[in-house]
Amino acid sequence: MSKKITNNMHNYNSNNLLESQNYCSERDKRNIDRLSTMHSNERKINMNEFGNFDMHELGNYREVSGIYEECSEFENHKTMDDISSFDYNNANYITGDNSQIINRDLFDVHQIRQDFPILSRLINGKPLIWLDNGATSQKPKVVIDAISNYYSQYNSNVHRGVHTLSQEASELFDKARREVASFINGSEKEIIFVKGATEGLNLLANTIGMQKVNAGDDILITQLEHHSNILPWRKLAQEKNANLKIIPIDSNGDIVMDVYSNMLSEKTKIVSLAHIANSLGTLVPVESMIQQAKMHGAITILDGAQSIPHIKIDVQELGCDFFVFSGHKMFAPTGTGVVFGREDLLKNSIPYQVGGGMIHDVKYEQVKYAESPYVYEAGTANLADIEGLRAAIGYLNKLDMNNVENHEHDIVQYAYEQMKNLDHVKIIGNPVNRVGVLSFIVNGIDNNEVGKKLDEEGIAVRTGHHCAQPSIRSFGIEGTVRASFAFYNTHDEVDKFIDVLRKIR
Repeated sequence: MSKKITNNMHNYNSNNLLESQNYCSERDKRNIDRLSTMHSNERKINMNEFGNFDMHELGNYREVSGIYEECSEFENHKTMDDISSFDYNNANYITGDNSQIINRDLFDVHQIRQDFPILSRLINGKPLIWLDNGATSQKPKVVIDAISNYYSQYNSNVHRGVHTLSQEASELFDKARREVASFINGSEKEIIFVKGATEGLNLLANTIGMQKVNAGDDILITQLEHHSNILPWRKLAQEKNANLKIIPIDSNGDIVMDVYSNMLSEKTKIVSLAHIANSLGTLVPVESMIQQAKMHGAITILDGAQSIPHIKIDVQELGCDFFVFSGHKMFAPTGTGVVFGREDLLKNSIPYQVGGGMIHDVKYEQVKYAESPYVYEAGTANLADIEGLRAAIGYLNKLDMNNVENHEHDIVQYAYEQMKNLDHVKIIGNPVNRVGVLSFIVNGIDNNEVGKKLDEEGIAVRTGHHCAQPSIRSFGIEGTVRASFAFYNTHDEVDKFIDVLRKIR
């Protein structure tokens, strides 16, 4: 029977819980205190309603009495028989075997972890600690199930048939576009589906870039960029005989803003910026940089691959012309991504690829293309995985990105404070605002060897240049070890990570 936690939680007192559970560890006590402060709506838990309670099983509410009510919502829709009314944003959460539905009022990381099957794996006999979220995120069961349900119930091409399956698949596809738009505060006409941020940036370089950039013009990027936000613009600059100019960073990994301001001119046609640097975790002051660029008439582009899983995105507040991101880094399937573009700019651009699905009429003599965004989506889209992207967005909406950001900030700061006390470890970069990432080296030990030793203990990190060689080389090194975090990481995992790192000498 499906159940959910109701909102009648009150009178939570962490001291009462500790008195009744004297076997709780110091870490558990901190977790309880953290729970009591992180939820802004001030709903409280009456701990007297709890039976036997173990902080290490905080997510397992099946043994908790007195605070459930029946909820058949997901059971009614879990195979998506009712297409028009199924909404991942209102589907609550799925845990474990898909039988337990919980509407969380607290950001409970232990409960959340139950939604991710892979997090229960053992690696080399040790519990998996996934600290490679900058490379890709793990997927909740609701995303995995959405893909399976699509193929088992609705597999068809879209916008090409009058039969039932085509109509249903088309409605799911259109709904995904609307929900992506809502997630970042855009409109559905401004959402282009691509296979990832790399393709999205190449699309922009080969459409808006080809139109706007001429010989002698300037394209500005920062020294922090991922190769995917370097190479398309380098190629365009070479083809157009334009100038690719690099906005420098300081020794902390922050943008040198006065230099940036002086680089802008009437020749500046495109400014393309990482929102958050994948190599260092630097949160770039993009709002200010966009405002300055617009004063010179430049097109502004944000690479949001590293920001969208960590912070709430509002493209209207950011003020950018284009915002690009990948699905696989925001708990959605690989092979999914999005380009947001201002409608007036998309209307007047040129196609990226040509073929089926992006035309209105074809004759040998002339072609009339479809309107945006369809003109940028030649061929059959990655339909099942886009349904998975829709599920991931619904999941994140239920968590609330403000909660995600608060928890991750706490985790990263906790890891930083411990790591900086290890005298044989050097943290690379010390930006004013850091999100999601700690890059470091261990004195005298090869980065790959560090990665292997961590893996022996079940801890997955990234080693190397992180597809950001110019950024890493600006610190006089060729690579780092990168620990990158997500909302399902815990303080206990950080403790284990630091404990293992302390012994690597």
